[in-house]
Order: sequence, then structure tokens, then C-alpha cells
Amino acid sequence: MTAVLDRALALAADRLEGIGDRGEAARRRELADRRARLLAQCPTPLDLAARFDRRTVRTPALELIARRVVEAATSRDGRLVLSLPPQEGKALDTATPILTTAGWSTMGELQQGDEVFHPDGHPTRVLGVSAVMHDRRCYRVTTTDGRSVVADAEHLWTVRDRGRRGGGRTGRPAPWETLTTEQLLARGLLAENGRRTNGAAHRAYRFMLPAQHTIVSKPVDLPVEPYLLGAWLGDGDSTGSQLTVGARDLDEILGQVHASGARLVSVSPSHTAWRVRFSLDSRRRKTSSFRTALTALNLWGKKHIPDLYLAAGTEQRLALLQGLLDTDGSIFRTETSSRVEFTACRRVLAEGVLQLVRSLGWRATIRESAATLDGREVGRRWRVCFTPEQGGHVPFRLPRKAARMQAPQSRGGELRAVSIASIEPVESRPVRCITVDREDGLFLAGRDLVATHNSSTLRWAVLWLLANDPERRIVVASYAASLARTSGRIVRSLIESYGADLGLTVDRSHADASDWQLAGHAGGLRAVGVGGGLTGQPSDVLVVDDPLKGQAEADSATIRDNLHEWWSSVALTRLAPGAPIIVVQTRWHEDDLAGRMEAEGWPVVNIPAQADGQTPDALDRPVGEYLVSARGRTDADWAEKRKAVGERTWAALYQGRPAPLEGGVFKAAWFDTWRVQEAPAGCLPPTVVVDPADNEGDGDEAGVILATSHAETGRVYILDDLSAAMTVARWARLALLTCVRRAAPSLAYEKSLSQLPKRIREAWAQLHREAVALHRTGGDQQAAVERLARRDDSPEAREQIAAGLAEIAGDVADILAFGTAGPRLRPIVARGSKQLRMQLAAPAFETGRAVMVGRHQVVEHQATTWSPGQDSPDRVDALVHAVQLLATTGGNPGLGRATDRVPTSSTGTRNSGASRITRSTRR
Repeated sequence: MTAVLDRALALAADRLEGIGDRGEAARRRELADRRARLLAQCPTPLDLAARFDRRTVRTPALELIARRVVEAATSRDGRLVLSLPPQEGKALDTATPILTTAGWSTMGELQQGDEVFHPDGHPTRVLGVSAVMHDRRCYRVTTTDGRSVVADAEHLWTVRDRGRRGGGRTGRPAPWETLTTEQLLARGLLAENGRRTNGAAHRAYRFMLPAQHTIVSKPVDLPVEPYLLGAWLGDGDSTGSQLTVGARDLDEILGQVHASGARLVSVSPSHTAWRVRFSLDSRRRKTSSFRTALTALNLWGKKHIPDLYLAAGTEQRLALLQGLLDTDGSIFRTETSSRVEFTACRRVLAEGVLQLVRSLGWRATIRESAATLDGREVGRRWRVCFTPEQGGHVPFRLPRKAARMQAPQSRGGELRAVSIASIEPVESRPVRCITVDREDGLFLAGRDLVATHNSSTLRWAVLWLLANDPERRIVVASYAASLARTSGRIVRSLIESYGADLGLTVDRSHADASDWQLAGHAGGLRAVGVGGGLTGQPSDVLVVDDPLKGQAEADSATIRDNLHEWWSSVALTRLAPGAPIIVVQTRWHEDDLAGRMEAEGWPVVNIPAQADGQTPDALDRPVGEYLVSARGRTDADWAEKRKAVGERTWAALYQGRPAPLEGGVFKAAWFDTWRVQEAPAGCLPPTVVVDPADNEGDGDEAGVILATSHAETGRVYILDDLSAAMTVARWARLALLTCVRRAAPSLAYEKSLSQLPKRIREAWAQLHREAVALHRTGGDQQAAVERLARRDDSPEAREQIAAGLAEIAGDVADILAFGTAGPRLRPIVARGSKQLRMQLAAPAFETGRAVMVGRHQVVEHQATTWSPGQDSPDRVDALVHAVQLLATTGGNPGLGRATDRVPTSSTGTRNSGASRITRSTRR
């Protein structure tokens, strides 16, 4: 240790030779002395973490790891492989809504390749997703303008601490920092803001979040022009194609209605206003197109903003807001500011306007108050307020309102600033984290579009290495380049936060998140993804953290071979002579990187969750003893974790003992152990999951499974197996009818053929035509046949039409309630081999996270008799898809919010058309 410090001081002294400015030389020597004093007190990375973070927990495992890191890092050609149970993770509630380029999704539903939105308003790709985690300490984080999300204790937030403005000396804004939820709590949410009244200091909310700008999205097909819909939502008859317009705005509104493509039917006076009737049809029809469109959107008599419009294109959302505010919005102007206000007596409409305003980049609030008439309360009202400025989006088309907007204000970004107002503990719930393709790791979460951070691990060990020797060039590699960049960014943030104590600063001219350097030193950090290049100067230390993303990658021989090729041809060739290497990896496969290193004689520190007498244990504990957990897990918690994850995951992830794929996959005992006779209350509406037949003939079986999941626990319930040998046309009709009869708002299907969506939509169009014909003939099937048949239809064709009508005779109202669009179609893109997908789904049945409701003999028999290497039955594939889809999302993929529930029995019984249409039209 002394030799390392002497080397650092000597190198620093060499750099100072020849410097003319003796004051600068003295300052640098003072920094080196300060660093040496600090490191004398912090001989290991764990000591350094405890020095700056009072929440640091010391356990025998962490003490051992810290010592072994020091040994490897301070030895020539030091080598170390670390394997221990996962201790870290930063996650959001799986039910958190997330806006994607394909519409609203949830945190649990996101998959790699999806596109979410960055606070700058532009899309960013999801590079990786974690498994759903349970039993985490969770908090509701609420901002000053009322936005909120639920996150776990270790979730990361990028904030600017107003309590550290310019270090308290320069008056400049404090740098951005990345802190966990509990670190925010530890610092306190209030700080003095520099203002004083009568000698008393003012206190303000401490942590400012990054500003959220306008969501930039492409236009989508909409059934009603957005300005016209906004005007109707603002001042339209909830059950009529007409608007109420004030006299002074009549000409402008008439012009806007005409420009939207609508036809003006009549304009008539009504008290102090005018009633404007319009139509979307060129001629009169029995049922207007406007009413048909609003019925399909579930808006007729139920004003709100549909998800389809909240996720529409940027200009479409602006037009919608302009229609709302031109008809039912106000703008109040004072000498210093102007405030826009929208008031509604329906909370759901006001909340939609709030989300709409925020999606366009404005900071907005919502307030509830009493609605009064003649001095007495007659109900409640909700007011949405925000402050637009000239030069940006104009939320009005009426000139008189637009003219009242204030001039741009210079407030250092504070006009858009949102701060954290409260962090309150809530009941633990399933959480998940994602990695996005941005250097700052930020994305927008929740219906409120809160700027939050993706997952990462704080690199105290890397910081300690740099503090010991600032001349070291350290390379950090992870399975995704973005994860490595996040590590680099966090270490850089730690230096910026604690640099005064460390005697280190970051060279701002070389401060990229993936490649930065220390000021006055040759050392720094470079972050790369496994498989990426390492050209340039050799690295003095290589840290590899999680070179494989998970079980799926570890089980792929191709991915393992590519990793080994990168390791031997790139990583090792770019090391300086004697450079230490530290590898941290979860053991999923015997032939992974750690496995090959172990075979080559590398020292391996494996710390299993439980000493079992079979697995190497660096702590040398008695058999049966559990790990002393840094997260406070008890022995009972460890035992419950083993039960929850299944034996293979326990062996690999928690014991560091990889288990190869072999033998049967599903066990009959698993189905019997957890079987129930009906799903419990609190389950979400079910989903129909289809694995299509391989061809059009009747000989191949199509898998059709009905499943649901519990909104709180995430447990998956298999409700029914309707699989059979069917053509595409037949299984599409059966699956759609099952959606209708079992109140399932969505149909998920494996995307194996390009024409499947078209064929399913054709099947729904036929069902809807049949239902319309029966409805218009009062249920007279023969008359309905005549309405549907063409003159030249053969007797056989008419007989087929009659059979279809007879099949849906009891479903007419329910089919019509779904509208012309029908259930939501959800394509499933299969990843990995069928064997791997089954291996991933099997632990859910083993641990009771997936449960059979009743007995489904055929699919259970096929699942338990299938072995790797055999062709898998389609109904078993559908079963696996259902488990993976619902267990991953923690909720029904057809819903925008996991809080929606079937009002009656969760076993999938028939529901009212009104409740079903509410869910089926969320697109």
C-alpha cells in the first residue's frame, strides 16, 4: 500500500517539475497530501464507501471482498473472480405506466428494443431489462407539481442539490448528481435557499430533477381530428354532435370546425351563446360517424382523453389541447406573468388534460376544490394550471387568448424546474429496472412523466483504485455499453461530489461518460460494452462486471463463444504489462467466462447464500449457515427466496454453482401442489394467448390459452386451454370470441407469419358484421343471412353464414361493445429456442408463481412428457408464452394501468359491455 502511495506522490511531483507557477505546484502537492491522509484512514474500498456514505453496511462477505480487491489491484498480474448473491438493484414498480413510441405500456411490460422517452423529449431504446424483484423497500416519490412514482430504496435519481450551490462559495448551480432514493432521504429534502426575511433563512425543496421537454412523437391515425375532439371535450354536448360557443369567438370556432374536415349542420342562438351542430358525414346517416367514433373510444356520455390521443403525435396533441383551451380554457395576465387554467367537473378529464399539458413540456399542477352555485357546494371541480411563454408552443388558436401569453422569462431554467417534495414509504410491491441507450441513463416514467434513472451499481472499488493511483487508466466492461457508461458516469459523479476530500477533479475537457480523465493526471476511466473495441493506450486495470446479461445469453453457445473471442483477442491484448483484472459475474453456465478462468487457475472468491457443504464457500461457514446480508435478509428471507426462484436460479444466482440444462422440464407435482379451483379476487382481466399452427391445414394444433395475473402479487393463473387442430381462420375466430365471452381485452399471438394480424382483423371484421346484422334485424337469423349474403352466394355459403350467426347469437351486445377495432392485438416475438423458453418458464410453476385453475389434462400431460430435443406441442408453447408474458409484465398486457380490475369474478366470467369497452379501446 505504501509503495502505491509513494508512486502516486512521486508521479505527481514529476509532473510539477518545470512549472513556473509555484502556487499551483504547492496546491497540487497539498491535494496529493490530502489524498494520502484520507487513504491512510480508508485502506479498502469498503472503508472509503463508509467514509462518504453513512448507510454503508459492513458484513463478513463485504469485508472479505474488499480485502481481496485490494490484494488483486496492488499485485502485478493480479487476478480475481467474484461471485456472490445479488445485493444491488434500482427499480420502479412494475405497474408504473411508461410512454413508448408504440403507446402506453408499463414498467413490467417493457422489453429490450422498445423505445421510451428521454427528458429531452426524444425516444431512446431500451437496451436491457431486469427480472421482476420482490420484497424491496419501496417509496412513493412526489414532486412539487404533484407527479409521483413508486421506486425502491436503491433506485437512482439524477438531481441537482440546491443545498450545494457552487459548493456554497461561487453561487453557481451545483453539479448534477446521481443518488439513490434513500440517499435523498438521508440528506433531507429541504435546504436553505439563500433568502432571508427578518433574519430568518428561507428553506426550499432541495433536489431539482432534470427538466422535461416536449415529447417528440410521430403522428398516428386518429378517428376524430384532434382539435375538433378537444373542442367537443371542452364545450360539447356529451351525447351530441354539437358545441356551445360564446358570441365573440363564434367566427373563429366555426372556421376551426370547418378546417377540421367537419360539415356545419346548423348554428343557432342559445341564451348568451350559440349552439353549433356539425357532422363528419357528407350526408345524413341513421347513426353519425362522429357518434360511432366516440362510442368506439368510450367517449359517448363519458368525457375523457383516450390513451390513443395522449400518445399521439406532437402536433396532434397540441391541436387537441388548443381545442380544449379555446372552448373551455382561460388565461389570466398580470404585469409579471400569465397563467392558463382549465376547469372540469370530471376528474378523469382534468387528469387527462394535465397529462396532455405535461407531454408538451409545461410544468403543470392540478387542484381540487368545491364547485358552488349560489353560495352552496354542488360538487367538486379540478383545475389544471400552467404558465406558457411566447416563443414556444401556443396552447390556443383563438387570437384573443394567445395574445395574453407572457414574454419569455429569464429564470435560469426554474420556470420548468420540478423538485422532489416528499418521499414516503409504501407497501413493498414487485419492481423492475431497465437500461436505456443514453449516456445520462434518464427516461420518463409514470403517467406524470417523471425524469428518473436506469439501473447501475456504484463503483466504490473503481473510485478507490483511482484515489490510490490517479495515473491508472481503468477500463470497465459490461454486457451492454450503456451499463458500462453508467458505471463511468457514477464514478465521475462521486469524484465531483467528494473531490475536495479526495484531492481529485475531473478534467472537463475530457469528461465524456464513457471516456474521462482526471485533471492533472494520466489516469481516468473508459467504459465499453463486451464485444466493443479498445483501441488507444493500454489499460492499467480491467474491471469486468456482468459480461453476460442473464440465463438466456449464458445458455447460448454462440454468445458464449463470442464473449470468449472478445476476451482473448481484444480485452487481453489491450492490457498494460502486469495490469490487474477483476471479474464480477453471476454463474449461469459452467462454460461461462468465470468457468474458463477457474479452469485456468484464477483465484475465485465464491460466496454462496448458504453454506451447503457442496459449493465452495470463501467464508468457510458451517453447513447450513446463511449469508449475513448487507440488505438485512434473515434466514427466513433466504429460505423464502429459494422457494420463490426455483432450484436452478438458486444454484446459479445465489450459490454460484451453475446447473446445466438436462432432463425433463415440467413436473406433474408442481401443477398439483399449487392448483386452485378458482382465481382469487383482485386479478386483472384475462388475456388470450395463441401459438399458431405451423400451416393452414386442420392437422396441426393451434395453442389457445386463457390466462390472467393478480394485480398485487403478479401470480399467473391459467384459466382455460382451448387448443385444437384448427386453420388460422378458425383459431382466430375462436380466440376473438373467447376475448368477448371471457372479458379479455387483448389477444396475444406469436408473430410467426407476416399475415397473421391481417387474418385476425379480418376474423373480427366478420364477427362484427354478423353482430351488426343480428342487431339490426332484432335477432332474426334468417333476415340477417339475407343482409349478409350476396345474390350469387351458393346454398353452401348461405349455410356457412347461418352457422356463424347461430354461433354468436348470444354474444351480439358484447361484440358491439368492443367496437369495430375489437380486442387489442399484441404480437409476441419469441426469443431464444423453445427449449430455453420452457426452461425459463418452468420455475414459475415450480415455485407457485404460475398456477393452474382447475385441471387441464391435455396441456399438463404434454408439458410433463416433453423433454429437450423433442418438437414442442403448440399448446405447451402457448402456455409458456402466457406465463412469460404475464409474469414479466406483472399485469395484463392489454391494459395501460395495472389497477384496472374485472368488477366481477376474476375467473373470466362474462362482464358488462360497458366495463369491457373501457378496456378494449385503450390503444
